[in-house]
Amino acid sequence: MIKYINNKFVFVKLRNVSLSILGLVLLSFIMPVWPVMVLVIFCIGNSLLLSIDRYVDANHDLELSTFSAVLFSVKYGLMWGIAAAILTKIAEILYNKNLAPDDVLGVIAFIVAACLGYIFRSVDIAILGACITVAINILNVILSKNISGLSFIEIISQTITNLFLNLLLFLSFSRFVIGII
Repeated sequence: MIKYINNKFVFVKLRNVSLSILGLVLLSFIMPVWPVMVLVIFCIGNSLLLSIDRYVDANHDLELSTFSAVLFSVKYGLMWGIAAAILTKIAEILYNKNLAPDDVLGVIAFIVAACLGYIFRSVDIAILGACITVAINILNVILSKNISGLSFIEIISQTITNLFLNLLLFLSFSRFVIGII
């Protein structure tokens, strides 16, 4: 009986993988598949990164939405950048089963990041990303202070962690990542 269950489990997994591959092949006839696959990776990474809240009681804003929104805007255009901004946040909200008021502010900030990335796409990606990271964090501080009701300590904690991660990503990895996506 156990062997039958394991075989059935393997069959179901293989069927799901096969259907996923077939779906990507069919999707490739109407749109480029590589950006979709990379976007899914960013959505999963963003969700996992922001799920740290489940295990650590710390106020942080470790996210990949800014990074992905800027990269996608520069590489694939404004609509892809906006899609990355929105979908990475939606994936995180669904995965963590938590919609907070500042999530709406986050989506707005990520869309602004995508727009800035697209407008200034001719600038070196590392410099562009670093400047957008600083600008978005200034916007977040202003919006959070006036709308979200977070304390000053919470806002500063989120700002520092977000600046650290996104500056690290843009200054260290953005040229490499944009080359492979």
